[in-house]
Amino acid sequence: MKQILLAFGAVLLTLLAFYLLSNKYDLKQNIGNEKVSGDFYFEVEGGIKNGEEKEMVMKIKADDRKIVKFSTAFNFEPLNMKILSGEINKEIFDRGGEIKIDQGMGNVEINGENGDVSKLKDGEIVVAKFKIQGTKKGTGMIYMTKRPEVYILKEGQIVQDENFYMPNFSVNFL
Repeated sequence: MKQILLAFGAVLLTLLAFYLLSNKYDLKQNIGNEKVSGDFYFEVEGGIKNGEEKEMVMKIKADDRKIVKFSTAFNFEPLNMKILSGEINKEIFDRGGEIKIDQGMGNVEINGENGDVSKLKDGEIVVAKFKIQGTKKGTGMIYMTKRPEVYILKEGQIVQDENFYMPNFSVNFL
């Protein structure tokens, strides 16, 4: 009987730990092709037919924060979709912007920096545009693999803001 109670207690502790950790990191998910109330997110216009190239826009919802520099990474499912190319928004992130796409592993690394603080904007900012293509019908997932490192302009100083995140995003291919 002791063994059953110990096993039951271990299961309860595991469930409690999972619950506490999942609430701490606030993982939000975007289902479909609509935006979500996250800081980094994607938008895709309309339905995407399998095999068709479509533009996917990555945005930052910065509210009252002016983004000076950012770096993040995300994965996608290479069996369901391809990210053919990507381009940083050079109007805002004009210095050192780079996108690395590993098609085989489904990895994307992206970073950008603003060289002219007079160009800084707050609110909703287009970070990059990607050309995507579905390789088979169904859903392709995009999920964060590196917590975004974001530096903002605050009272004339460039400081790191650790409050940014990227929710999971699903793309449906028809």
